[in-house]
Amino acid sequence: MNSHDETMQSVLEALVEVTRALCASVEHEDFASATRQLDERESLLAKQSVLVAKHCAAKRPGADELRQLFDSLKQVDQELITLFGRKKAEISGKIELAQNQRRLLAYSR
Repeated sequence: MNSHDETMQSVLEALVEVTRALCASVEHEDFASATRQLDERESLLAKQSVLVAKHCAAKRPGADELRQLFDSLKQVDQELITLFGRKKAEISGKIELAQNQRRLLAYSR
């Protein structure tokens, strides 16, 4: 593996790691950490984009070695999307319940 591929591998590994940490932060509703992790993830995605563009331009043969990392990243991204959807539904449900309780309180007065 050449240095470009090693850099790509490092960025992909970091993306997988930060996305897993982000999932854990969202799961535990640690939104301060989640915000920092989203910023870090955004920075890593920008680096990945540049590296992929260079890789495609050079048509390097090392792409197969990195496929497993790309697959891992896709998997944790899907977990993150699912988790955000679930948390959004939970929070929406809590808001609706609170609004209904407020209406009942107002009506009972």
